Amino acid sequence: MMIPLLILAAIDLAEVRSTAVDFLLDRQENKVEWPYRGVYRVRGSQGLQNPIGYRVGGTAIVMQALLTLPADDVRAKDRNAAMERARSFLVEAMDHPGMAHVFSETYDVRGWGWCYALETLIMLRRDNLVPEPALASHRQAERHALGGILATEIQSGGWNYSRRSGFATGTPGEASPFMTVPTLRALRLAMQHGHVFPKEVLERGDAALLRSRTKSGGQAYAGSRPDPVPGSTGRMLAVESYLVEVGSEDLSKLRGALDSFFAHWERLEERRQQRGTHVAPFGVAPYYFMYAHDQASRAIMLLPRRERGEYARLLRARLEQVRDPGGTWNDRDPTDPRLVRTANYGTAMALMSLDRIATVADPREARNR
Repeated sequence: MMIPLLILAAIDLAEVRSTAVDFLLDRQENKVEWPYRGVYRVRGSQGLQNPIGYRVGGTAIVMQALLTLPADDVRAKDRNAAMERARSFLVEAMDHPGMAHVFSETYDVRGWGWCYALETLIMLRRDNLVPEPALASHRQAERHALGGILATEIQSGGWNYSRRSGFATGTPGEASPFMTVPTLRALRLAMQHGHVFPKEVLERGDAALLRSRTKSGGQAYAGSRPDPVPGSTGRMLAVESYLVEVGSEDLSKLRGALDSFFAHWERLEERRQQRGTHVAPFGVAPYYFMYAHDQASRAIMLLPRRERGEYARLLRARLEQVRDPGGTWNDRDPTDPRLVRTANYGTAMALMSLDRIATVADPREARNR
């Protein structure tokens, strides 16, 4: 049942964080990982298996969400222990055959693993959360993830998990904005923290994002192919927020992306928790739902302070509207036992989104003073 936005109470970040952290710590599998689980599987020695790229990427995303927990929180000790186990998993996973730089597939998600592992490992090192004896192997894992990203860049710039010509560096293909934006963010963080690679990689990626804009104001799924705006709002937010982060002073497209996201939100909500992947009429998989909210929170914080309040209020209200009864978030069909792990991803993305806009006051409170 859809609840009118005006009657929703302001979401309590402290309660959200408490519930989310308890849930995520309890859901750490084998006490080392938080694997993402989609419908894509790979054949292994024991039949179809969850790809290592999903396991690594999902774990890294949850770790980033757990980093929002204040150091003085009563659960910080448990969080730190879980994070160290997961950090070791990310480091060791770089040696998994499924994370090798050379492979023959034309559809592969290890790039997600490299992207989010690189970003998360650097965050941990930046925040002095890596034990001194582990620093050498930790930095080697960063280099491996970076090397994988560089080895699979599309000839014209950017990245995509679906490549008809294969994943060797320099092969032709069409960049996916959905994947290219977080990859570029990880690369820029890597450059800021001591990693060296040609800056032309960033320039080609930025150019690929500019080419992905459509005449209608949307973002192509890949390359420059047109795509209906409702299904592309998450990509619009990702691209326009990233371009502002790296220096664009044109905020009109950023505002337009936010306006489109909220205008078409109910169409995106229709897609949430339905089965199938990139099915008509939406053209996107369910994981785009929480991805879009995460990108919206980034976009809001790039606006002038005076413009953030109403957008932040709407984002909080929409997230509260789709929160599960247990206090978590899941963008997949809750009745499908194969996809229960996606609550890890959904809850992590919601927590990061709400934490990012935590300092933005609800404009209704200011009006009532």
